[in-house]
Amino acid sequence: MVSAIGDSLVWRANGQSWTPNAQGVRPLFAAMGGSGFYGALTRMLSELAGVDDFHVFSLAAGKPDLIAKGSLDGGCGAGRQFEIYMQRCLWQQDSTILQLGPLEGAETLLLRTDAATVPCRRLREHWRQEQFAERLMMCGCEGGRPLAMTLVRRENRPFARDGLDRLALAANLLLPLLARHEELASERGSHIRALTSLPVIEGILAAADTGFPPRESQVCARLLYGMSAGAIAADLGLGTETVVSYRKRIYLRLSIGSHREMLLWYLQFSGGTAGRPSPQ
Repeated sequence: MVSAIGDSLVWRANGQSWTPNAQGVRPLFAAMGGSGFYGALTRMLSELAGVDDFHVFSLAAGKPDLIAKGSLDGGCGAGRQFEIYMQRCLWQQDSTILQLGPLEGAETLLLRTDAATVPCRRLREHWRQEQFAERLMMCGCEGGRPLAMTLVRRENRPFARDGLDRLALAANLLLPLLARHEELASERGSHIRALTSLPVIEGILAAADTGFPPRESQVCARLLYGMSAGAIAADLGLGTETVVSYRKRIYLRLSIGSHREMLLWYLQFSGGTAGRPSPQ
């Protein structure tokens, strides 16, 4: 059983159980994939252990790659902390970070680093300036890559033992939720891009090998983009009735009867989440 990683000790909540508070967890689940997720996470971490700031990051080739950050006071403290940490290359002297890479497949852990006793003088000085008594780090492997979240309190306030226990027990829930949120947010972003850029729509239709003749494909892309028959006619140099005729052919090919059904057909493959259907 792992007891330490680098200069950090593993904190284990011996013999305790933790039941997620419905009021704290429900907003987190409800916000997954959306813009309110990290705000809900900030509030939950504060309720669990009085966390002031957090940073979520993956490790690309051993280097921290920031995914998200948050501060309870709504300020820019968390962002500034991470920016200084990276600008000064402190991660290269942070033995805990350097040893996280081989954790693939290991259990989810909560690591505690005492800011006053960490061997690296530059790192110790940085945390003194930031007024951190200690740094906590949840870490594990999600989706085949190391994922971590650092947690700090300001004004040299240490974490209480019961707060540490709750965080250690909650880590098994929070890291998978973070990974799933990022997946959903990425899929959502793909669908948004797939409907808000005409060149992207045209490229997706071409890559999908729909079998549409070129002009039908152009009309289909513009219908998906939200253009009216008149606007498509002006854009392609066609008559409005010709565009309406192309639209009828497209509907017939796809065995659909409405613009909504065409959108659903397109969204099945535009985000790369399903196989690419072919028109009839």
